Amino acid sequence: AVASEAQALFRRGLELGAADRWAEALELFRRSRVLVPRPSTVFNIGFALFRLGRFVQAIAALDEYLALTQTETSDLRIEAARRRDEAIASLAALTLELAPETARLLVDGEVSDGEGSPRTITLDPGRHVLFATADGYREGQLEISVLAAEHASRQLVLAPLVEAEPLPDTHEVSLIADPVFWVVAGALVGSAIVVLVGLVGLLP
Repeated sequence: AVASEAQALFRRGLELGAADRWAEALELFRRSRVLVPRPSTVFNIGFALFRLGRFVQAIAALDEYLALTQTETSDLRIEAARRRDEAIASLAALTLELAPETARLLVDGEVSDGEGSPRTITLDPGRHVLFATADGYREGQLEISVLAAEHASRQLVLAPLVEAEPLPDTHEVSLIADPVFWVVAGALVGSAIVVLVGLVGLLP
């Protein structure tokens, strides 16, 4: 009974794929595989992902199929290898400058491996959301769109939670409180006394 259900799901998936309804076909192929794990079902999962433009996942599924059938020689293996190469060629590469370098990165909600900066991220063509967090910094988010086989560069800089220390107060100091004022004033007063004494000596 389980094998019959798996086969029915597989055949229905083929019908949906023929109608270009690959998202629905993918769901049925996956359900079929849970019931009976056949290499042909794994191939169709990879093929459906390829047709949906989800190349990263398609490559993983096709790699799994090729590993399961490595002792075989068939047209299906040749097709799987060809689709895998096409999927790899369609991936976009993003070079991301990330600050701080220790930030944790999520791409479309999935944890992205790697550390430091810059980081090279492999993406499917289309729109993506990058989300970064780091201790002592505010969260940061970046939305990007990439084309097939594009090599793009972006920056994602997180702002620190603690603001920079304020600059020293530069308000004007009162002349009366300024010691330099009293030094200069004392010198001027002393000069004035000398002048006055000289003038008194000139008087008859």
